Amino acid sequence: MYLRYKLLLLLALSISNLTGCGDSGASAAKSETANSSVSGTKSPAGDGAPASSAGEKSAQEKDAAKNAPAVLDHSSGMKLATQLIAKQDFDAAQKQLDELDRQVASLTEADKKQLADIKEKFEEQRQLLEDQSREKQLAAAKLAVKEGKLDDAATAIETLLAAAPTTEQGAAARELQTMIERHRTVRRRLRVGMEQLASKERGSVKKAAEILWEEQEVALPLLLESLHSDNSVLVSNTLELLRKFNQPDRTLPGMIAILGREKQAEVWPVAIKELQKVQSPGAGKPLLELALAAPAPERAIPALTALSGASDPPPETLVMLLPKIYVDSPALAAALSAAYRAITVNHQHDVLTRRGVEIEVTAAQDAQLTGLGDRLQAIIAAAAKRPELAEAAWSAQRLAIAMRMMSAQTLPGVKVVRATADSPDSPAAAVLDGVWNSVDVKTMWLHPSKRLTTIVLDLGAERTVSGIRIWNCNEVSGTHRGWKEVEIYVSSDTSPTVPAAIGVVPPAPGAAGTPDYGAILQVPFAKGRFVKLQLLGVWREDGIAGLSELQVLGY
Repeated sequence: MYLRYKLLLLLALSISNLTGCGDSGASAAKSETANSSVSGTKSPAGDGAPASSAGEKSAQEKDAAKNAPAVLDHSSGMKLATQLIAKQDFDAAQKQLDELDRQVASLTEADKKQLADIKEKFEEQRQLLEDQSREKQLAAAKLAVKEGKLDDAATAIETLLAAAPTTEQGAAARELQTMIERHRTVRRRLRVGMEQLASKERGSVKKAAEILWEEQEVALPLLLESLHSDNSVLVSNTLELLRKFNQPDRTLPGMIAILGREKQAEVWPVAIKELQKVQSPGAGKPLLELALAAPAPERAIPALTALSGASDPPPETLVMLLPKIYVDSPALAAALSAAYRAITVNHQHDVLTRRGVEIEVTAAQDAQLTGLGDRLQAIIAAAAKRPELAEAAWSAQRLAIAMRMMSAQTLPGVKVVRATADSPDSPAAAVLDGVWNSVDVKTMWLHPSKRLTTIVLDLGAERTVSGIRIWNCNEVSGTHRGWKEVEIYVSSDTSPTVPAAIGVVPPAPGAAGTPDYGAILQVPFAKGRFVKLQLLGVWREDGIAGLSELQVLGY
């Protein structure tokens, strides 16, 4: 009976192991072990060896099951691999594909085809990524050459060539290697020019500029690097040369950055002058940003001063500078000048109506715009008691006139200093007699119609001129004798050389009792005591030319 029980127990244990029922098998094994220890039963093999316990067998089988590959859900596994490839997580995708390969025996033919397609996609995407990586490395090497970082470029090229590049990529890389070697050779030759560029002698600087000009592509990184030098002479000469290179995209950032470095304050005037000479766009926005980011008003002055002469001040300049305009700080005059520049360049004379404002105006900015006229009047009035505000008051008045908050006045006390030609019956002084609505030639200045005929006016003191009102020759049947094209000069002496404005004067009606026909030629708020008008041509030539009346507008 006992033997039958034991056989049944062993049979149950075997079935349990085959069906994976580990827990019940372990329980049965424990029972058998207990019985064996009591009865001393030997192995059924009959060799006298003690029988192996069921517990030991179960443990071995568990270890084997633990180390065996897990049976994957093939559909989920392939879906996961596809997702990892799409995310370009190629390491994880490779592990997933390897796991699927280990289960290939259990795959259907359709699964195997799908797996092959996934592997093909995997290789395509990996190759594409590697190709893109090499292209990026090639672009980085080209940029490094352009910026003069030749060692970095050489290292990038070596890495690229070791990464199995395409034929085209290899050719481009080798071409860059040749360029790098050429740049190194040229650099050694340009060192002489860079040394001469630090000279105070204009002859040496000129020679240096000629040397560097011939190799601009190689010289440019060296020049940009020299902008950080403590040698103010070198930096000043470099700024001039960079401006002449006329590559604003590459040169302007370095030139503007000088205005943000306090240790280079000595060369700020040179940087400002060169930046204002740049006619290409690109300086306005970074100059405004630099001024707004300045930690103190004094530090904003260089950027604001440069902005006041920039060719492209941003349309939002006035709005962004309102906080500076509403504070009596050392930067006030510069902020007003920069705002005026933006108003005139961008034709924002009606900005108070919010025309031409391309940014969203906050409630605070809107309130400041509304009260700007009162603020400018307050600055002008305060200058009478505070001399330090004199320049700010001048700038405030100029801005107010440009924004049509104020009108330019006819300047009193103007006198004729000299005229190229004169006549007793129609003298030059007649242009200041206050009579324009007459056909009597005695109230006009008539003279031979010689080109470049001039008349010079004395304002009595330095003033700001914003315009000249001209009434042309009103002689009956002689309106063709009126001036047509005229140059206007404003300066502190009687012999200026650069015109402040050029304009065309319309012909007079040639009759008395007509509406005011005076024409105002705008002058960009030029300072000076003397005004010179120079004739360039008349409406129709007959040997005589003339004017009826002149007024100088300004403050």
